[in-house]
Amino acid sequence: MIKIKDGKKIFEKRNILKLVLSYILFILGATLILKLPILLNEGQHVSLLDAFFMANSSIATTGLTIVDYTTTYNYLGWFVMIVLFNIGGIGIILFNTLLVILIGKRLNLIQNIIKYFLLLELFGAFIFFIRMYDLFPNPLDRIMNALFLSSSAISGSGFYNTTIINTDYIMMWTCCILMIFSFIGYPVILDFKGYIHARKNHQKYKFSTFTKVSFNVNVVTVIAFMIIFITLEFNNALAGFTLFEKINAGLYISLSTKSVGLNLFTDINTWLPLTLFIQSFFMLIGGAPSSACGGIKTNAIYIVWCYLKSLFQDHKETIINNRKVPDKTIKLSFVIILLFLLISVIVTIIISWLNPSLNLESIWYDVVSGFTTTGFSTGVLGSFDSISIFIMSIIMGIGRIGILNLLMVFNQSQSKKQLAHIEQDIAI
Repeated sequence: MIKIKDGKKIFEKRNILKLVLSYILFILGATLILKLPILLNEGQHVSLLDAFFMANSSIATTGLTIVDYTTTYNYLGWFVMIVLFNIGGIGIILFNTLLVILIGKRLNLIQNIIKYFLLLELFGAFIFFIRMYDLFPNPLDRIMNALFLSSSAISGSGFYNTTIINTDYIMMWTCCILMIFSFIGYPVILDFKGYIHARKNHQKYKFSTFTKVSFNVNVVTVIAFMIIFITLEFNNALAGFTLFEKINAGLYISLSTKSVGLNLFTDINTWLPLTLFIQSFFMLIGGAPSSACGGIKTNAIYIVWCYLKSLFQDHKETIINNRKVPDKTIKLSFVIILLFLLISVIVTIIISWLNPSLNLESIWYDVVSGFTTTGFSTGVLGSFDSISIFIMSIIMGIGRIGILNLLMVFNQSQSKKQLAHIEQDIAI
């Protein structure tokens, strides 16, 4: 992992404030745009609150919706939403990645992120366009659905209803590739690109600590929830599936739980309550730092795990990859985890109080899904009152900007200390 040295940080407090202000301006602008009659199908109307929620969900790449975009918006509206997905997805990747890369690589990095993001998005859209012939014989319908699905997957938006492709494995596996790109983190992709280049030239290559942590935690959490999902739903939601279909569905849902929200099932309320409850905590974990996805982030989870393990083993230092993790990073990881849990609980309680007739477990699930910008929903969101909808819009924005970025506004520099080990900072 490239360490950001004092005095060489690309972004300071004022830049975080610029990010927040830019996000607010984009949301307000998108709200007004999504209300334009030219974007709506004939006879459709969108309230200011509905447009505000849709703008937040689109730019936050959440995928939660309180209006049926397929009937409410025409293809021009779909195109605007695709642009918003890309603004949200590329924008947050750029900003968070630049936080952990040296200034000298900034311009080249920006170009590479945009290039790979858009190329992979177009590649996915091309595959979907070919495979959707039977679903959408009309070329325009096929183009728009292919673009919308590809953009939803790679940006982590999750708006598209992928139940219509659950029998086409080529489209499903293409979605899986796009979803992996959305949550793995650009520094990891950059590292693997360097590894491939080194192998071609018969050179040795050393992966960064960031890549090792992000990749390993993502693999472990994806496999863990896949096994949990298949085990719990084996004779329930997956009843009637062949073993191959169960494994495929379990992998797809587990990848999508990484803050994407694309679903193969018409109604997740058919899942066991225990499955939904466990999934909500995997949604909280989220993807890697510098990815398009939200959540606590894998590296923060791993740092806390290593700290607790060192505490249990009575070690005085938390070591990752033969480097001591700074106390400040450990504390910040704890703070992020606790804030995510605390905000989720508080918002759930408030919305439950405002909507006493609604199921508490369903409210918790949808709140976590919105806060982590995942997009799975039990459907209870449609029954929220106006205040609850507004609160959900706000926490989606907080989840998109990131608690860490907001905390950095108040971050104060600390003096260096002499350490027994070389200090290795890890982006969280």
